[in-house]
Amino acid sequence: MELTAANQPDKRNRGAGEGAAAPAPGRAGLRRSERLCAALKQRIRAHGPLSFADYQEQVLYDPRLGYYGVGAVLFGADGDFVTASTRSGLFARCLARYYARLPELDEILEVGAGDAALCRGLLPELARLGRLPRRYRILERSPVLRRRQRELLRAALTPKCFARLSWPKAMPARPFSGLVLGLELLDALPVQRLHRRGGRWRELRVTWDDGALAWTETDPDACLAAIAGGLPEPPGGWPEGYSTECCPRLPVFLAELAAPLRRGQLLFLDYGYPRHEYYHAQRLDGTLICHYRQRAHFDPFFLPGLQDISAAVDFSALAEAGKSCGLTLEGYAEQAPWLLACGLPEMLKELQPGTSRERLESLQEAHWLLLPGAAGARFKWLSLSRNCPGPAAPWRACDRSSRLYRAPPACAGGA
Repeated sequence: MELTAANQPDKRNRGAGEGAAAPAPGRAGLRRSERLCAALKQRIRAHGPLSFADYQEQVLYDPRLGYYGVGAVLFGADGDFVTASTRSGLFARCLARYYARLPELDEILEVGAGDAALCRGLLPELARLGRLPRRYRILERSPVLRRRQRELLRAALTPKCFARLSWPKAMPARPFSGLVLGLELLDALPVQRLHRRGGRWRELRVTWDDGALAWTETDPDACLAAIAGGLPEPPGGWPEGYSTECCPRLPVFLAELAAPLRRGQLLFLDYGYPRHEYYHAQRLDGTLICHYRQRAHFDPFFLPGLQDISAAVDFSALAEAGKSCGLTLEGYAEQAPWLLACGLPEMLKELQPGTSRERLESLQEAHWLLLPGAAGARFKWLSLSRNCPGPAAPWRACDRSSRLYRAPPACAGGA
C-alpha cells in the first residue's frame, strides 16, 4: 500500500525496528505481535529458515495473529496508510465512468476491498449514471474486514444499492461476465527475495538468530533459480550486493481470478514498474517497503503482525501472466492520464454549486491523484480483457503498453 506521509527513515537502517520511530502499539497489539514472533521462532526451529514469501504470508494473513487476518489494518489519515479510494471520492466517480463505457456486464467483483471506501463511492455514482450492476461481490480473506465492510456499507448505501452486495469466500465457481477490480492488491502478494553475492544469485530467507528475526542467505531452489536467471541483466552486469524481489505466485493468483471470467475485464491499480525499471541496476535494495502509522520504513521484522509489508508490482510480469491465461492486454497507463481520460476535469467543473470549503477539498484531492510527485505517476493502471474490449476513446491515447517490453537502457540512469 502507498504511504503519503513524508516521515521516512533512512533506508540503510535495516535492523529489526531501526529507523521506525512511531507511536508505540497498545498492550494488546504488542502481546499479539509477541505471540506471532513466538510462533515464527517455533516454526523456524522445526523446519529451518523460511522463504520470505512464507514469512510474509504468515505475518499478514494468519487468521489469529496476522495483520490482515485479524483486521489490525488501519485505513485513512489516522491509520497505517492512505489509498486512492480512501482519500478521494473523485477516484470512485472516475472508475464509475469507465465501467459505464464498457459493454453491459452482470457484475463487479472487488478483490480485497479494505474499508470498502471504493464501493461506498462507486455504487452511488453508478446508480446516478443508470448503470448499477446486478451484483457487487467483495472477495475478502479476513472475516474481521468482511464484518467491518458490511457495517460501513449498510450505513452508507441506499437499500437498493446494498441489496446487490454479497461476500463470497472464494472466486465464483460458475462463469460470469463482469469487471474484476484489484486496487492496491497485487503489491501485498507474498514475494521471494534475491541477493547478488560473488557473481551469483542467493535467496534471502528469514531465520531466528540471537533472539530476533534476521536475514540469512541460502542457495535458491530450482524454480527460484530459473526465475533469477531470466531477469533482465542491466548493462555492466548485476552490482555486488544487489537485492530484489520476484513474485512466483502472481501467475497462479491471476489464473484463479481469470478462470471463471467468461466476458469482461480485470482492472488493476498499483504502484510498480515495467520490468526494465523494476530490475534497474541502481535499485540496489529492491522495492520492499513497510507501513506503520503513516511511517514508511524498510524493516519487515519490526512489530510482526502490526504493520503492512508490500513490494512494487512488476507490470511486465502481470501482462505476461495475463497472456498465459488467454487474456488480452487492453492498456497500461500512469494514473494521471487515465483519470483525465475518465473525465476528472469535467467532474471538478460540476462542483461549483458546493461551498468553497468543499471545492477546495476536491481540488486538493484532484492534485493528489494527478500530480507526479504524489500519486499521478507512481500508480499505474493495467487492464486485461476476455471477449470485452475497452472503449477506444479517450483511453487509447494514454496507453503506454509498449513500455512493458522495453529493453534495459544502454547506460545507467535514475532509478
